[in-house]
Amino acid sequence: VSNVPAQALTLMNDPFVVSESKRWADLTAKIKDTKTRIKTMFLQGFARRPSPEQMKTTLAWIESHPSQKTAWEDFAHSVWNTKEFIFLN
Repeated sequence: VSNVPAQALTLMNDPFVVSESKRWADLTAKIKDTKTRIKTMFLQGFARRPSPEQMKTTLAWIESHPSQKTAWEDFAHSVWNTKEFIFLN
């Protein structure tokens, strides 16, 4: 596992990562209930359910975003940029 700045920049800016974030958001778009969609993406990304605080924060952010499509794409992108997703414990 690399831990250099280029790795983090790749996860933030690489066109492949951005396109896969959009793809993941599109794949989960069929889930109409926002809480269920958040739970599904947490299970797929982290193999666990969100904590109550994570659910509250994510739900508030998704609902306040002016573009729902972009909100879900950004959420998918943010999951892949977490330490929990990148590193094994």
